[in-house]
Amino acid sequence: MTKEPTQDSQELFQLIAENVHDFAVFATDLDGRIVSWNPGVGGLLGFAEDEWVGENASIIFTPEDRARGAHLREMETALREGRAEDKRWHLRKDGSRFWANGFLMLLRDGGGRARGFAKIMRDDTAHRLTEERLGEQLGLTEAITGTLLEGIHVLDPEGRIAFANRAALEMLGYDAGELVGKGQHETIHSRRADGTPHPVEECPVIEVLRTGVPLRDYETVYTRRDGSRFPVLCTSAPILDNGKVTGAVMTFHDISERRRAEAKLLESEERFRTLAETAADVIVTIDAQSRILFVNPAAEKVFGYRPGELAGQSLSVLMPEYLRRLHEAGLARYVETGRRHINWGGVELPGLHRDGHEVPLEVSFGGFRQGGGHVFTGIIRDVTGRKRAEESLRESEKRFRVIFNQQFQFMAILSPEGVVQHINDLPLRAAAVTREQVLGKPFWETPWWEGLPEMQAGWPDRLAAASRSDGPVFTVDSYQAADGTRVADASVTAVRDSDGRVEFFIVQASDITERKRAEEERERLLREAQEANRLKDEFLATVSHELRTPLTAILGWAHLLRGGGSKERPRPRRWRPSSATPARSRN
Repeated sequence: MTKEPTQDSQELFQLIAENVHDFAVFATDLDGRIVSWNPGVGGLLGFAEDEWVGENASIIFTPEDRARGAHLREMETALREGRAEDKRWHLRKDGSRFWANGFLMLLRDGGGRARGFAKIMRDDTAHRLTEERLGEQLGLTEAITGTLLEGIHVLDPEGRIAFANRAALEMLGYDAGELVGKGQHETIHSRRADGTPHPVEECPVIEVLRTGVPLRDYETVYTRRDGSRFPVLCTSAPILDNGKVTGAVMTFHDISERRRAEAKLLESEERFRTLAETAADVIVTIDAQSRILFVNPAAEKVFGYRPGELAGQSLSVLMPEYLRRLHEAGLARYVETGRRHINWGGVELPGLHRDGHEVPLEVSFGGFRQGGGHVFTGIIRDVTGRKRAEESLRESEKRFRVIFNQQFQFMAILSPEGVVQHINDLPLRAAAVTREQVLGKPFWETPWWEGLPEMQAGWPDRLAAASRSDGPVFTVDSYQAADGTRVADASVTAVRDSDGRVEFFIVQASDITERKRAEEERERLLREAQEANRLKDEFLATVSHELRTPLTAILGWAHLLRGGGSKERPRPRRWRPSSATPARSRN
């Protein structure tokens, strides 16, 4: 219970009020009317005693506080609780504002009755403005640090966390304000990576608070709220005030991804090392001066040098003499300008074997920067076998062309879609067209089928039938040649790969126009001969009939004459020519 001031204490209060100049001290009645004045009122508020006494104390409240009834609530609080804090903006006589820091106290008489109020206040504007600036600065700091991806926390001299930004809270798994006031080492840094305790005496972070020496790029492990640990890279700088350490600012970021990347890099390097040592192609790395930094064992098979013999030498030792100056000039130009003088994606160049013979090579290379300098890695493949195979392929292709073009029949190779890929010379001469006029066109759109719509429409179906057949599909076709429409025996065969898919079609045809004409002529002559035989048979039948009638009478009379008058009538006989009868007589 608050002990109320006595009469003696009130007199003492009045004595103090009259002699204190840094504080405005005055009394009011229960309605807030001012009943006393001290020199501090004049100094702080600018009112003379006659201007001050009798006025209501609300004159020093700002209009917005008066509108809200702040002066009335202050007296109500003092009546109820014995005193009310007064920290707010107030007005001087000239209208200027100042931040007051004071209180309103209830005054009672000896009988305990409320008699009025006493207010004591001082100008605390400078402190208030400092707090506002600090608040603004803190808000700006929080705004800035809140956007950073790095965790930031501030330690006080005892190693307690005084501030932590959003990134720090998120990485550590804490809510805002949960870390403030807690010991940094005990809360997030008390365990090593293997889980063993990390004594505070050995903590480099706390050492910064003891020595004032900054800590940079320190890799350690922090513990999250859930107990899990993660690797961090942190930096700590002391906060100094006149040479005295008053705290430390720490920044840190999670390096889990970097650790994983480093592990992958080590794994990748191991794979590269294994690949390089077992690769059949030469893998070589050089610097900007063309010095060989690394070369794999395949160099011995291709160039005749062991890797140790080439390390530190110029790459030009593997080049013919006439290419060395070009290589050195091109490399220097790239290092200076970044411009390439040849294709880096794959170029064929000759190399030089240790014994002096040239080796055909296919070279691909790329560049990157390492330690501020240029480094280049090349993949070099010996293509001697491929060159021989290509030469054999060219010879085979040449032989194929000769044989293909010397065929005495129409031959074409079509894609699975029916597009002409190859065609021999015979059909080109027959239609008086060039190879360029037909290559790349659907077969049914070529000149051999112009004006023959049934043939043009039928070819896609014929190719489809061939793709379903296990053997050739045979047809007799009409086609257009330079001398008109001709006829050919044709076949279409589908050639398949190992999976049964059609790779291409072979079309073959032989012109049978002359044979057809000869067959038609033979059939015409046969028909004419058959007609002549028929007419001959009809003629002989007619002649035979006409001859038999008179010869019968003649033979009868001849018999009578030889028989001498016999009364018996001779029986007629059919005349048959004997085998001895001459052919003329028979006819």
